[in-house]
This record gives sequence, C-alpha cells and structure tokens, in this order.
Amino acid sequence: MKMKKIIITICLAIFTFLLHSQTLPVQHRLNATNENEMYKIYEQLLDSALTSKNTLISFYFGSIENPDTLMKIEQYCYWYRGYPEQYICEQNRYSISLSISMPIAFYENFLEYLKALGNNDNIFNKYYSVYPLYRIKDILINQYETNKLNKEDSLKALKLIEEITLRIILDGYHYQFLYGSNKYITEKIHQALIETIKHPFYPESYLDFYMNKVVDTTCLDTMGIPNNVKIKYEKWGYVADKEENKKYDSRLSNFYYYKKLGDEFGISPGQAFLKEKKEAFPEQGYLNINIIADYAIKYQDSELISKLKDFKMLHPDYPLKGL
Repeated sequence: MKMKKIIITICLAIFTFLLHSQTLPVQHRLNATNENEMYKIYEQLLDSALTSKNTLISFYFGSIENPDTLMKIEQYCYWYRGYPEQYICEQNRYSISLSISMPIAFYENFLEYLKALGNNDNIFNKYYSVYPLYRIKDILINQYETNKLNKEDSLKALKLIEEITLRIILDGYHYQFLYGSNKYITEKIHQALIETIKHPFYPESYLDFYMNKVVDTTCLDTMGIPNNVKIKYEKWGYVADKEENKKYDSRLSNFYYYKKLGDEFGISPGQAFLKEKKEAFPEQGYLNINIIADYAIKYQDSELISKLKDFKMLHPDYPLKGL
C-alpha cells in the first residue's frame, strides 16, 4: 500500500511537471561567435523593440571569460509565484554578456560599429549605441590596470577609454561614471562637462521620441471590461471581490485616475496622461547636472564649481544640490 502511494505521488509529480513544461514559454538564448553575427543580433533586438508597443528595452550588460563566444544573449525569464503560478519571459528584457578575453582590436571594432549605429537621426538607435559603452569601458580599464596589454595596446586602451567617456557624455547624456574614481578624467572630458553645464537641456528630439515612442497610452484601454465591473469600480473604487475581476483593477485604476485629472483641466484621460508624462520628463528636460555638482564638490574642482554657480544664477528653477 505504501509503495502504491509512492508510485501515485511520483506519477502526479511527473504529470505536474509535464503540464508546466507544455505551457512554458521558450526563453530566447543566442550566442554570437563572430563580430558580424554579434552586430546582427544586436540590431535584431533593437528592431524587435521598435516594432512592438513597448520600446523600453532593458539590457543588463555582463561579462563572460570565453574567447570563443563574443556575446551571449539571454531573455529574462522567471517564475511568478501568484495564482496560478506562471513562468514568464519578459519581452525586450535581456541579459547580454560580452567577452572580456578579446584583443583591443575587437573592442575598437565594436566601438566603430556602435558609433555608426548611433550616427543618424534615429534617437532610439543613438541611445542604445551608447548603452554597451559602460561595459566596454570597464573591460578596457581592467585589461589596462592588470597589465595584460603591451605598451602599444596600453596607449590605445587609454585613448579608447577617453573616447568612450566622451561619447557617454555627448551622445548618451549620462554622468553616473563620475561617482567612481577621477583617475581617467582627462582635459577633454573635463571640457565636455563644462559644455554640459553651459547647455544643460536634452535635445528637443529626445522629448519628441520620449512622447511618441516611449509613452504608451494603451495602459488606459478599458475595452473588454464588462460594464457592470466599470460601474462598480466607479462607485466603490475597486472590483477585486471576485478572482476573475482582479485583472481589471489596475486598468480601471489608471483610467479613472487620468479621467479625474483630465476633468480638472477639461481634457480627455489620454491627454491628461500625456500632459503628466511630458511634465515628468527628467527635470523638465534638464540634464542631470546634480551628478556633475556632486563630482565637483567631492574633488573640489574650482573650475566646475564656478560654472555651476553661473548655472544656478541662470537656472534658479533647477533643484541644484550642494551649492
């Protein structure tokens, strides 16, 4: 009898496993073993995002010690411990690992490819041509500091580190690298930071891209929700009394929030949503000058501090910290 129960338990476990495995989504995994293949895969990821409703890609750039695999791409998947339990693979969210075992020429070629990718009016491509630069920079610094390079490659690595940092500033409008060491801040990089303080706004094209491609009004869609559910939500502010209605809560919450906001301004919920998103665009279109200010104060950079004081007088509405 005991053995019979064990067999039944095993059978049920196998059946459950098969049931799960039949419904599991397929996780996308790709390995690039040559440069052309790597570039093609990267472009496919961008194209996939642009043709979908959600153009926000989440790329986590990691590293692999493998000279045979130049780049490894894995879609982000996880078990959602809700009811019912689900295995979810998120669209446009990937972990990308770049080989740290390649010669300087490989990273130089990759940088040239990324530069060409971002050298057009496509703001989306420009943004994601900057995205891998932090990882490439870290790899080059590691190779330089661990004495893995000959004299010629060491000089080339320093030049590339400077070039990457300038691109991060001028094309990516990122300054987080300033929270690290100031060891690789050259005169050219210092001057680029000064120019940022003098011209502290995102280009108008970035705001246009953000509003037209990133902001998605489909979150306000209430099509398919039964009328009795809508009426109950409008009256009570929730509908989650039944399991089958829980999925409507967040959709209706979004819609009625922006309906109320729109009513205040005499506009539609969709227009209210776009208005809020435009006003929430990073610091009303300002670049993140506070990061530069943190750096200037930490290292007591008198020239940057002087420019920041001028900035404060010209832009009193910006919440500049520390000065």
